[in-house]
Amino acid sequence: MVTTKWRAKALTPYGTGAVSLSQIQLYAGATRVDTAATISCSHTPASGALANLQDSDTSTLCTFERADCTSEGFWIHWELTSAADVTGIRVGSGAAQNTFLSHLDLQFWSGTRWEPMGTVGRFAWPGANAVSTEIVFTALTNLTVALLHMDGTNGQNSGWADSSVQRVLFSNQSGTSYSTTASKFGSTSLSIPALWNYAYFGAAGSPLFDLQTEDFGIDLWVRASSIAHVSNAPCLFSCNDGPRAGGYGLYLTNGKPEFFVENGVLGNLSCMATTTVALNTWYHIAVSREGNVFRIFVNGVLENTVTHATACVVSPTRPCVLGSYFYGGGQNGPFTGYIDELRIVKGRAPWTASFLPPSAAYESMVGALPLPSAHAGMSVYSMPGVALSFSPVGVAGYRVSPGRDHYFGGDGVLYGATEVDGTPDFPKVCKVRLQRERDGYTVSEQWSKPDGTWRFEHINRAEVYCVQAFDHTHDYRATLADNLTPEQMA
Repeated sequence: MVTTKWRAKALTPYGTGAVSLSQIQLYAGATRVDTAATISCSHTPASGALANLQDSDTSTLCTFERADCTSEGFWIHWELTSAADVTGIRVGSGAAQNTFLSHLDLQFWSGTRWEPMGTVGRFAWPGANAVSTEIVFTALTNLTVALLHMDGTNGQNSGWADSSVQRVLFSNQSGTSYSTTASKFGSTSLSIPALWNYAYFGAAGSPLFDLQTEDFGIDLWVRASSIAHVSNAPCLFSCNDGPRAGGYGLYLTNGKPEFFVENGVLGNLSCMATTTVALNTWYHIAVSREGNVFRIFVNGVLENTVTHATACVVSPTRPCVLGSYFYGGGQNGPFTGYIDELRIVKGRAPWTASFLPPSAAYESMVGALPLPSAHAGMSVYSMPGVALSFSPVGVAGYRVSPGRDHYFGGDGVLYGATEVDGTPDFPKVCKVRLQRERDGYTVSEQWSKPDGTWRFEHINRAEVYCVQAFDHTHDYRATLADNLTPEQMA
């Protein structure tokens, strides 16, 4: 993302005390871009000056208390002299490894909100008063970047929620609301009752929906009240504000689901299904990309395959749209009907052959979870050469949504992070389960945060526990750490 505004959050040291750094350097490719930036911070350093982080002198330090730099409200902000796409970061150490940086989150300003660039995890210790090797950010991959259940109360037209860990903005813009008239799952769906009504989700220019040439999957349920063309084919959802190469969307063209990508150089991509949807009937529509192969499915049946090299590019000026699209500054392709259970997965193609469509809503990825059934979470698979791991203690960070301590509460705490082994390791959102070791009793369960951190508080320090991490995407095997004794809460 090319912008002048960048910030770092959740600075977490190797040790249990303060963070003491001599540099935080931002790079766009091989060019350092922070040296002339205006730097500011939410908290006053415990010692040293913010300017020490950008002066290229590894003998001058800036130190923050751990309680400050790991808190929700902490940030270091850079206002660059000119817009840049930050792709890498280097960090300078002080004298001691335990005060060096383990993790940080880098974010950018999209024009409407702060968006995650990624979590940098486990900087390698460069030695005393030295600068680490550059860590290069990779694309936000293998993520559910939107999960819209459209569940609420009849007539609700505000306070809508995204149930993915990204918590993207989701809002009515013109005439849309939740409705009990028709729903596939839950009590309501999104009603788009009249021409030119529409809703927004995400943010303009968000990297979450900048799919480029990555694998992805998009699916939703739709119930059309009309399939008539008004100015153009009815649009279910769109990330296009053309004319613009790479703008993509899902349409009902002459009643047939069509995934369309505009590309004036390579030629437009059209991947159209063969089914003509009947009015007032629910259909599951799914699109996937695997390499350069695009597939479209209706009710789980593969109906068309198209090979094309186009990128799928997010709109830089407008959020994603439900129920219409914008082109040349004007609104086009109004849809009327109902939409339910929209999910967008980035980084993998969930479907490459015909499949059984979902029989229930996808599992939400935020908040505490109910107790699992006896066999829940056991269907996990591995990718060759890649393992899921987590640190059972020693990584403090954000407070997470608490699970439930059903019996013996106390003043104990266990915390850690779920990560995928690599060079460097990178965080992975997982289902994390706390069990009493002596009898396997499930005490609590929660999701780790986008930066991988998890934390179980107010548990009995007299007990010994095991903690298990489960990958809900089924790309990595579950892992377990046992014989864990809680620390006393501060």
